[in-house]
Amino acid sequence: MFNKDKTTLNIGHRGAQALFPENTIISFDGSLELGADILEMDIRMTKDQVLVCHHDESIDRMSNGTGPIADFTYRELLAYNFAYGFQSPSGHYPYGNRNVNIPQLKDVLRNDYVSPLIFDLKDSGKRGYAVADQIFDLIKKHHLWDRVLIASFHDSVINYFRKISQNSVKTAMGNYEVAVFVVLAFLRLDSLFKNKATAILLPRQFYFLRLDCSAIIKAAHRHKLAIYYWTINDKQEMRRLINLGVDGIITDRPDRLKELLKRQVK
Repeated sequence: MFNKDKTTLNIGHRGAQALFPENTIISFDGSLELGADILEMDIRMTKDQVLVCHHDESIDRMSNGTGPIADFTYRELLAYNFAYGFQSPSGHYPYGNRNVNIPQLKDVLRNDYVSPLIFDLKDSGKRGYAVADQIFDLIKKHHLWDRVLIASFHDSVINYFRKISQNSVKTAMGNYEVAVFVVLAFLRLDSLFKNKATAILLPRQFYFLRLDCSAIIKAAHRHKLAIYYWTINDKQEMRRLINLGVDGIITDRPDRLKELLKRQVK
C-alpha cells in the first residue's frame, strides 16, 4: 500500500516530532522537507466539533494552557501556543515565545500535500463516530480516496468508519483485530483470520513479546496487509526492520531514516 516499488516507506510521526512541535503545520512541512513519504497525524474534535491535529486528550503537554481539548471551542484554542512545550534535541524551547496555532484538519488539507496521509482518530464512542463522519466527508470533498489511511486504537470507531465508507477507504486494524491477528500469527493459524483492513500498525514490542519478527511480517504479507512499525528512531532498529522487509517505518526522525534508505541498506 502506497509503496509501489516495494521499498520501505518513511512515515513522519506527527510530522517529525523529535525535531518540530508535533501535529503542527511546521512539523508537517519540516517532515516532508526531511524526506518523509507519508505524514501521520492525530485527529481530535473540539467542543464546537472542529477537527484538529492533536494527540493528547488535554492541551497541557504541548501548549501553555490546561484542560481537555473537548472543553474548548476552536476559537478558544487559538489563544494558546501549541509549540510551547516543544523541546529541541539540544534541550532548548525555540517556540516558547511564539504563537503556533493548533491546525484544523481542513487547513492541513488546503496545503495540498502530495504525500499520502495517515489519520489516527483519537476520540472514542459517539465523539469518535462524529469524527469519522467528518473525516469521510473531507475525503469525498478533497478526493482523497487513494491517499488516506484511517487508523484508531478504538475498534468500534474503525468498524463504524468502514460501515459509512462502505470500505472505500483504506483502514488499519483496531486494537482487538491486532491482538487476534498477532496470536494467530504466532500459532501459525493466521489462515483463520478474517481480514477487513489494509494495514497493520505495530510497536516493536508489547511488554515482553517481540512483534518485529518474520512470523508477524510474513503473516501480514500473506493477508496482503501493509505492515508499519512505530515509533522507530534508532538507526540500528531502522536498519533491522528494513532488512526484514517491512512496508513502512513510523519515525520522529525522518531525516535518519531517509539517510539509511538512500544507502540501500542490506
